[in-house]
Amino acid sequence: MLSGGAVICPAPACSVPPCPGLTSYEQRWTDENAASQRCVRDLITSVGGTSKPDVLWIINGFYASLTWDQIKAVAAYPQVTSIEPSSSAPPP
Repeated sequence: MLSGGAVICPAPACSVPPCPGLTSYEQRWTDENAASQRCVRDLITSVGGTSKPDVLWIINGFYASLTWDQIKAVAAYPQVTSIEPSSSAPPP
């Protein structure tokens, strides 16, 4: 999870999908989160890790595959607010 990113605000009301107004809001939020994640994703690549390309509009976070040493390097970055395992395996 990262600090910054999209500021989610009330979207226009829509009673019957598809909702073009809502879709444009979600796209804007997705784009804002993608821009916010760029430096951390670059850091992950530079330390030899990989991140999944998916960007969500509702949260400023993403999945990455990292070793324990890579996790420590990424966790030290000021914008990173939390790192959570995607499995229940204990760290090395």
